[in-house]
This record gives sequence, structure tokens and C-alpha cells, in this order.
Amino acid sequence: MSRWRVGVATAVVLAAISAIPVVIAYLSGSDVELVYRSAVGIGVNSVAVGYIVGWPVSEYVWRDFERLVPLLDADQAAQARRELAHAFANRGVTVARTIGIAYGVIVTVQVLIDVARGRTGSTLYLWVPLLVPVLWATILPALWRLLRVTWFVFRLGARVRVDLGDPRGLGVFADIGIRHLLLIVIGLSVIPMQAILTGGLGLLDFLPPLLVTTPVAVVVLALPIWGIHRAIVAAKAAELLRATGAMNEAPPDSDRRLLWWLYRQQIAQSSEWPVAAGSATRIAFYVVIPPLAWVAAALVQDVVAKVLGLE
Repeated sequence: MSRWRVGVATAVVLAAISAIPVVIAYLSGSDVELVYRSAVGIGVNSVAVGYIVGWPVSEYVWRDFERLVPLLDADQAAQARRELAHAFANRGVTVARTIGIAYGVIVTVQVLIDVARGRTGSTLYLWVPLLVPVLWATILPALWRLLRVTWFVFRLGARVRVDLGDPRGLGVFADIGIRHLLLIVIGLSVIPMQAILTGGLGLLDFLPPLLVTTPVAVVVLALPIWGIHRAIVAAKAAELLRATGAMNEAPPDSDRRLLWWLYRQQIAQSSEWPVAAGSATRIAFYVVIPPLAWVAAALVQDVVAKVLGLE
């Protein structure tokens, strides 16, 4: 079964299990608006878990790595393969999952207390102690894997052979960073959607995810690009030094000296960044995705409110 199908199945199963107390409360005559708010929370959190589970990160990274293999020596390629495999399976994943479960349990204890005390409407949120720990136990290992892969790609930039005459192959580094940024940006889009669909959002609903994911988003975009940028700068400096030496050794006013001067000028003017204009445009577009999610969610909210008669 493909990753996205596993993600969809996970979201459906979690939503179905979590919705049981909400359905019971609705059939028992609970307030429709309260039921709606709880149902939106279930939907948003289930989709978030399913989305992360369905991330095809490993498949894309391995595919990108194979595009870089021709730029590596045979021994370096074999070593890099072992390092990349370790980036996806290491003790940090277990630690991150444990921390996620612990945090999820801590922030949902109050719901269990409210249910035990018989607080009105608390049973509508019985899904919280189940779904929130699962969400954080999914988020943190996924982000940890992204960071490990990003660090691997950053270090890999120092090993590849840099062809200053044809740097198109080095665009893979920018592609990796941009793709990982997109994964996080799409995930964050559920926050404004939940806020608009429910008419409000608690501090614990959006602040922890933003605090955790925003620095990671910056790192996963910047490190791969910075890693290959350093390699390009080093290769460029070495080639300029070689060209300068060859130019100085050539006879004055000779064609050879002119050719070396022209070559040196070409190298000096070559870009030191693997980000093309199209890549820069994609980065700008991805940053706009969350605001677009606000607009889409607002339209959906109007439709749902009219259907349920909440206006």
C-alpha cells in the first residue's frame, strides 16, 4: 500500500474512533454548535496525523540522492547511502515519539478531569486525550527525520563534485529544501482553517505547533542550499586561483592569455547559489499558502454555517 493511502486510512480510522462520543452526544440532544466545533477539531487533527503519516519523504529523498550519485566517487556514494539509511532509523526517532506522547498527555489531562467532574459538554472532547498525543507522537518524529535528512544533505554538499560550467545538477539541493518546506507549510495550513471553521482558537492549539515547526521550516530550507553554496564558493575560489595562475604564465598580449582572462571572468560572474529564478518563485508561493488557506476556510465556514443554521 502506498504512503498516501496509509495516511488516508489512518485519518479515517482515527476520525471514526474519535467521533464516537460526539455522535452519541449529538443523538442525545447536545447543542449543535458545540457538536460542530468538536467535529471540526476531530477532522482537523485526524487529517493532520494522516497527512504526516502519508509523507513520502523517504521515497523523494532517495530519488534525489540517486540524481547526485554521478557527482560522487564510488566509495563516497556507498558511505552516503549508509548515512542516509541511518537518518531515517535512529534512536532520536524513539526519543522524539516519547516526548510527543508525554506532551500530548500533559496538555490533555484537563479534559479527563473535566469529564470526571461531569462538566457540561466535556464528553464532546473525549477524543482529545486520544488524538492529541497521537498527533504529537507523529509530528515530532517526522520533524526529527526531516532535520536528520537535512543535516545529511548539508554535509553531502561538501562531497559532491562541482562543475562550475554546468551547475544544473546541483539544483537538487534546492529542490530538497523547497520540498521539505512545502511539507511543513501545508501542514501548518490546518491551523488557520481550524480557527476560521470554529470561530476561534486557543493558545495551545496554534502556539506549540508554530514554535516547533517554524524553526524547523527555516532549517530544512536553508541548510541544503547553504551546504552546496559553500562547496560552490570553494570550487569557484580554487578555479579562479588556477585561472589566474595560468593567465599570468601566458605570454603578454597572447591569445592564450586573453582566453584565460575571458574564462576567469566567466567563472567570477557565475552564480554561487543553486537557486534558479523558478525555485525562488516557488519559495515565495509556498509562503503564501497559509494565507490562502485562511480564505478557503472562510468560504467553507460560510457554507457550513448556512447549512447548519448557525448564523
